[in-house]
Amino acid sequence: MKNNWGHVHWFLTGRCNLECTHCFRPKIGGKEDSGKIRELAEILRECAEKVSFTGGEPTLVRGFQDVLSSFKHKGVYISLHTNGISIDGKVSDLASLVDDIAVPLDSLDRETQRFLKGRDYLPISLRVINQVRAAGIDLGIHTVFNDTNAGHIPRIYRFLRKTGFSYWNVYEYNPDLVADRFASCSRFQQVRDLEGSCSYEKGGTDCLFARFLETEDRILRAGNKKVQFVSLRDVRPYTFLDSNGDVYFSVFFSGKRVKLGNLLEQGFDQVNVARAEAISKGLLFDEEGFVEIQNNLPFFACLYEGNYWDEDVDGVDGRSWGKITRFHDLYVKRFYGEEEMKRAISVA
Repeated sequence: MKNNWGHVHWFLTGRCNLECTHCFRPKIGGKEDSGKIRELAEILRECAEKVSFTGGEPTLVRGFQDVLSSFKHKGVYISLHTNGISIDGKVSDLASLVDDIAVPLDSLDRETQRFLKGRDYLPISLRVINQVRAAGIDLGIHTVFNDTNAGHIPRIYRFLRKTGFSYWNVYEYNPDLVADRFASCSRFQQVRDLEGSCSYEKGGTDCLFARFLETEDRILRAGNKKVQFVSLRDVRPYTFLDSNGDVYFSVFFSGKRVKLGNLLEQGFDQVNVARAEAISKGLLFDEEGFVEIQNNLPFFACLYEGNYWDEDVDGVDGRSWGKITRFHDLYVKRFYGEEEMKRAISVA
């Protein structure tokens, strides 16, 4: 049974001590039950290669260090995703319990980081980053790429190169994953503002997705394999677990998290069958999500995919065709490979 599941993202809690404007943590019902958490840890010790403890803020769970220590000597890679507030000044205590600690860093501008995190967070994050490095723990960085911080990404990269890091994941922002976006009209508007605007006349070359592609291309030219840009359209399996025992699965980072079953009620074997079926179906597991992603592509990407009408071309400003061509090539290269990009150019 060992190592059947690969990487599992465990939402240990829905509670958090930050109020990030772009947060996509799930809603987790019920009270945190230490008994259930111990049972789930026992199962994961036998079926997972890697467990990422996330939330919410996992360090808020009573006895979370005991949960971490239960994986010690079991050969499971442990990644702790934390904002660091609760472990500030105590990071060294975790050195023997985790393989890496991942901290959010969305900007090196204090006011931007304050806006995105809901409090004056930058000094805390920088302290914890230094503490992780000093403790000899591998450092991960998570950044949510949105309209507010899109221009800040190169500066973050320059900072991380000097600081040293093990991996940096830059996630394309998705407003549809923000759980509380319907809490009020002002909250909904705030969530949508982070997505920025998009002009059809410009072929979508001014949308957030275009800026994401452009920034990714610029950063990755340095050839640093520790940096990974994660797009909503990336096709990869994600397995999620919450502390009620519910197991969720999605094909896309942007996709709906579909419940497969409950580990505590149905047992590993039954849920594992459902998970294997979901993986084997691939895109067919979330056909609706795939169609939705295709329908929401900007014009420069639609040119390659072919899902546009001839009259759509008439609505595009002729002065934008140079940029449209450039972003079309970036899109094809990014999702289909450089050889396909060259082929597409030669056919055009």
